Amino acid sequence: MIHPFPVEGRWYKGNLHMHTTASDGRLELADAIEFYKTRGYDFVAVTDHRKTTPVEEFTTDTFLAMHGIELNCWDPNGYEYHIVGVGVRPFEQDPEIRTGQGLIDQVLAHDGVAFIAHPYWLGLERQAIEHLTGAIGIEVYNSGCMECGKALSDVHWDDLLHHGYDTWGLATDDTHHYSYDGAVGWVMVRARELTQESIKEALRAGHFYATQGPEIRDLRVEDGWIHVETSDVARIVFVSNRGRGKSVWAKPGETLNKASMKHWSDGYCRIEAIDAQGRKAWSQPIRF
Repeated sequence: MIHPFPVEGRWYKGNLHMHTTASDGRLELADAIEFYKTRGYDFVAVTDHRKTTPVEEFTTDTFLAMHGIELNCWDPNGYEYHIVGVGVRPFEQDPEIRTGQGLIDQVLAHDGVAFIAHPYWLGLERQAIEHLTGAIGIEVYNSGCMECGKALSDVHWDDLLHHGYDTWGLATDDTHHYSYDGAVGWVMVRARELTQESIKEALRAGHFYATQGPEIRDLRVEDGWIHVETSDVARIVFVSNRGRGKSVWAKPGETLNKASMKHWSDGYCRIEAIDAQGRKAWSQPIRF
């Protein structure tokens, strides 16, 4: 699995999951876009429920507004799926689709990038996800789900990775209220340019990391070692199969911004950088 740090391009900050008054969000479209522009975002995908909200007029030379959609269904096995599509050609959900795979396929048929929303909130076990194909990843963090205490799905992510299902992790807002759930989780995408096609290409390739604030500035594997550099944080964690991995803590009252670990010959490793406020950044996994 390829990490983005040596890739040509620059970093763009984006939110991939948000709602407006066109579905069940609290803000009109223009106000929702402005909310993110004034907070330093380079791009957003407007993902109202079951339909695509027109956003073309909000794209400028320095800000990208992407078409998006959130689809949902209950399948015959009793699982509820929410699939987010970004960069889509405008469409409405087909009400006859009753499987998670069918929702993913509809996103792909409209040239979008699909990912699985808030698996912890939905109660999606590994068995409900590991048969799905075509989605780039899962939301490892969804700020909207803080309301019920299920914002983090990192255990779901590790369960999938441990059993060989390689998938990316995304942080999103799933913004409805534009208060506690706004500008809290985002992706940093390494892309050639700020266009919809370039952002989609980078997302499909895994050239991004997820964060609530901390930065991952470099990640490389050399001579049997994993090296990571970050912004100033309180802890850097190497997460892997079962009990493998380690945490590197800053000394009391100090911070750290780099750590290394000798790696193994199989399995995976992903990095978490955690600041003094407990906010996290998540790298994409490296498979050995």
